[in-house]
Amino acid sequence: MNEDVRISVLESPRLRLRPLRPDDAEALTAQLQDPAIARWTNSIPWPYSIDDARAFLSTRAVADANGESFSWAIVEKATGQLTGTIGLHDVHHDRGRAELGYWIGESFRGQGYTTEAAKRVLSWAFEVVGFERIQATYMPGNDASASVMRNIGMQPEGLLRGFGFKNGEHLDLYLQAVLKGDSTWASTDEQWAST
Repeated sequence: MNEDVRISVLESPRLRLRPLRPDDAEALTAQLQDPAIARWTNSIPWPYSIDDARAFLSTRAVADANGESFSWAIVEKATGQLTGTIGLHDVHHDRGRAELGYWIGESFRGQGYTTEAAKRVLSWAFEVVGFERIQATYMPGNDASASVMRNIGMQPEGLLRGFGFKNGEHLDLYLQAVLKGDSTWASTDEQWAST
């Protein structure tokens, strides 16, 4: 387990995953006007303001600097446009595990971008950081997120009753996970490179 690793830029065929920056606030705010994103995530409010974006970026910068999380902007290579975010949070270096979270803007859905970004992060997490387990949760009804998890080799592990909490209510969440030793995830593709 490499606890001293810091976030790096990750490349995939169509995407560039780079650390979040303070100047991403406006792009985040614009993308997060879609109420569907807030609906399917535990911590994104709606309506979403520029102050929400600045607070998120500030919090992530501190957590990323301390190795408590790893957060990336998902940027479309062809246009340079920020399409969403992806990250590892609830990081436990001592236990070799973290939780994957992501969202993608409405106009970029259905193109496989989330799966592509998640595969790249998963590969980095196992091969560079040395995590043994990556898990993720999704709300019942969020078939798109469940599909991404299946596409990256995660296996269903059960229903966490009342585990989520949003807008003052406890929510059920489905848990999926993948282990470094599982044959269901693909190792780093030769065209990927960390910089």
